Amino acid sequence: MDIRFTRRTALLIVCDILATFLSYYLASVLTGLVGEVFATHEIYFILGVPAVVYICLFAAFKMYNNLWEYASIDDAIRIVIMVGFGTLVSAVLLWMLGEWIPIRIYFVALFLMIFFTGGVRMVFRVIRSKKRVIAATPAENQKRLRTLVVGAGETGSLAIGRMASRDPHMPGEPIIAVDDNPSKRKLRIHGVEVMGTSDDIPRLVERFDIQQIVVAIPSATLDERKRMDMEVASEFIDMAAHLVQMKSALLLPRSPEAERMKAELTGRLIEYSACKEVAAKLGSRASDLYTAVRQPMPLVGAAEYTRRHDPNLLVTAWFNLMGRNLRKRKPTQERFEPLVTAPFVSVSSRVSHMLRGLLKGTLQKMNQLFNPEDSRSTHVATFLALLELIRAGRIKVEDEGQLNLDRTHRRNKEASAHE
Repeated sequence: MDIRFTRRTALLIVCDILATFLSYYLASVLTGLVGEVFATHEIYFILGVPAVVYICLFAAFKMYNNLWEYASIDDAIRIVIMVGFGTLVSAVLLWMLGEWIPIRIYFVALFLMIFFTGGVRMVFRVIRSKKRVIAATPAENQKRLRTLVVGAGETGSLAIGRMASRDPHMPGEPIIAVDDNPSKRKLRIHGVEVMGTSDDIPRLVERFDIQQIVVAIPSATLDERKRMDMEVASEFIDMAAHLVQMKSALLLPRSPEAERMKAELTGRLIEYSACKEVAAKLGSRASDLYTAVRQPMPLVGAAEYTRRHDPNLLVTAWFNLMGRNLRKRKPTQERFEPLVTAPFVSVSSRVSHMLRGLLKGTLQKMNQLFNPEDSRSTHVATFLALLELIRAGRIKVEDEGQLNLDRTHRRNKEASAHE
């Protein structure tokens, strides 16, 4: 048995022992056999057997290591199973020891034991959920925003429960909820009533002075997403984005921007509900219309091309159609002449040209280096020369393309030569 023995564990063990004695005593009282069962003081030692059995079973199945503040339905089922099995084992052991207890006492004690052991453990959960509620001051309660929850499913129930328990990560005071499922209308989740659908949000916001809207959207399966209308989904996602943005603005101090966003969202929701109503009316009218489509008319004459042509003519026509006939022509001397007669511009000549211009003061900005009338080779050589001078540290390019000659470069070079 792996038991982490703490003060809570000791408290639970003591409570289980007391619950065992109290359950069998009340079972004897309820069945009218208290005079027979508790006739001598030996019964208190005999009831120690069920107490030990319950404690051993709870310890073997890690029932003393649970965080009962977060107990779930599965934990309650485990308590029922362990108590039922422990009662059966206790009855067998007492029968083997020769101690007689009526069967009906075991049955009544079974239900009382489930009630007591489960109730003790549920106290931890109640204390956790109500501790922040009791400790909250009136000033903190006034700061909580009046909240409308969109969605009354599992996610909505979780959000409402966390807000009701004053969870700091889920601030707000749940006032009402909405859900598009009409069967949930007028029902309550953690005391919060479902009062309409998403189309009723503008009316409910004004009626209950809502300051915050929480969108609790459950996850959909893949098949449900495939069946989803994409236009409706995009409208809802856009609406949800506005709700999240408005929630962020409402958490800040009052500002005109938050009021403007609230009025804009209210107008869009009203427009959406009006469009939805008009679409439903148009859809009902279209369902009664009769649509007739005629058969396509037959083609007159043969559909095949029966003439014969030379394949070379077809190839030439195809090239002419695609604009590729010029590619098939032989290049002439006039087409090669601009490439052959273009002057060759070296990088070193452009370096000398740039340094002379900087020394004389005729070259000041980088856009003076590139003349639209110069050839492409001149532009390439000028660009490479500029990169070489910048790399060598001879030229510095300032803001707005200003070129400055670094005169310290020559003095540093002469000083290094003298050394």
